[in-house]
Parts: sequence; structure tokens; C-alpha cells
Amino acid sequence: MPLTSSMMKNYLEIGGIVAESNKTDTGEVDVHDIVIRILYVELLHKADDILFLQSKNRTYSIDTIIRTCTEMTAQLKYILLPGRKNKIKLRNRARSCYYWHKIVNANKAEEMLKLYTGDDKAILEQNIKCEIKKISPKLNDLSQYKNYYEKKLSSCYSTILSRKKRKNWYNHDGSIQGIRDLFKYVDMEEEYVNFYRPLSDATHGVDALMRLVTDKHNFGVSEYLNKELIESLLNTYLFEITKLIVDYYKLEKETLSKMKVIEINFKRNYEV
Repeated sequence: MPLTSSMMKNYLEIGGIVAESNKTDTGEVDVHDIVIRILYVELLHKADDILFLQSKNRTYSIDTIIRTCTEMTAQLKYILLPGRKNKIKLRNRARSCYYWHKIVNANKAEEMLKLYTGDDKAILEQNIKCEIKKISPKLNDLSQYKNYYEKKLSSCYSTILSRKKRKNWYNHDGSIQGIRDLFKYVDMEEEYVNFYRPLSDATHGVDALMRLVTDKHNFGVSEYLNKELIESLLNTYLFEITKLIVDYYKLEKETLSKMKVIEINFKRNYEV
């Protein structure tokens, strides 16, 4: 069932309920709650952006956003699959996502600093130090900042691996060596092969060359995905992730009317 504007409205309203809910399994909003809620709301808004662009016939950026939505769905599914049966595993997966990217950003900051010298570098270092101390007054530089999050990251895994061997935050036991392994793990290898991998050309700016159509007098670019396929794909992503999140936070009552509308529409084409 293609994602309609009315269905999208219901998804966005559910996203608002999830974001504002005070329901948690630890008694307060924790790092893992923030990760889940931010990624979910971000996924919803990206899907809404695609519908808007299609309604205006502005399709050139859609492939890139679809690819991002596909990866976000796989990552959210990976985090949420343990569900309420294994809350600790779910929390650690979400937290590892957060801590990993904190370290990645610190590495980027170090690389950026190498481009500066003199007073400019000193000003940047001071600004970074001020931001770091908001995390903990004991932290004085990026090296200490990274060590701080390395310890938090290590506590998320039961299998000890170096960051170099782990490669990605979602490689909890050494078996998920790359993005394709992640898609396999969450039973989305078909989406990887049919959408994520082919659409990588769009993120590198050469997708038009891959879809070039020419004759003796004209040239143009064909569409890789048609409108209905895009909307059906998005609906599948949002439906699955929404059900996982509603179940985890026990928001069935708060989202009942909106989920019923979505499910009725979804069941027209898919078995739920």
C-alpha cells in the first residue's frame, strides 16, 4: 500500500506521542531513549520530505533520501529487535550508537584542527575545550573526551574487540563486519540489494550517468524508482518501525486510533 499524505499525518502524530511520552523502562529518559526517539522522528520527517518533493515533481534528491531511510530503518530495527524481552541488550545497542558517533565526531574535530595554525587554532581549541567541559569538568582535551566515551562504549558490549576490529557500532559480537551484514542480520538483505546498494550512486553524484538515456538527437535521465514503489517502500519501513517502537514503550492505548487507520490501509496490500 503506497504511503498517502493522510497516513503520513498519522505517522507524524504517533512520532509526536513517542517523542513527548514520559514512558521509559528506567524511570527517566535515558541515552537509549533519546537515540531511539530522535532516529524515529528523523525517519518520519525524511519520509514526509519525500512525499512533499514528489507532490512538487522535484525528484532529483529523492534517491539519496530513500537510501538514507533504508539505512535508518535497518539501524532502528537492529536496536529495537530485542524488544521488551531483552531490555538490557536493546539499551546497549542504542547507547553504543550514541557513544560511537561521539568518538567519530571527536576524530573529525582532530582532523579539522590539523588544518589550522597559530591564533586560529588556539581559538578553536579553546572553544572545543569549553564544550568538552560541559560534559565533565575533568575533561581538558579531545583525547580525554574520547577516552571518556571509549569507556562508556566498551560497557555496551559483552564481546571485547578493538574499535578497529569492531569497525561499526552495530558489530556487537564481531559477526556484523559491514553494512550488508547488518541488513542480513535484520532480515533486510533484499532491501540492501535492490535499493541501498544501487542508490549509492546518488550519494556520490554520478547516478545520472548510470541512468542516462540517449538517442541521435536527445538525452535524458530515467527514474530508478517509480512513485508508487517509493511510497510503498516508505510505508513498509514506517509501519514496521512504528509497531516496534509502540510495543517497546507500551503506547498502544495512546496510538490506538492512529494505528488502526494505518493498519487498515496497510492490510489492503500486505499481510500483517
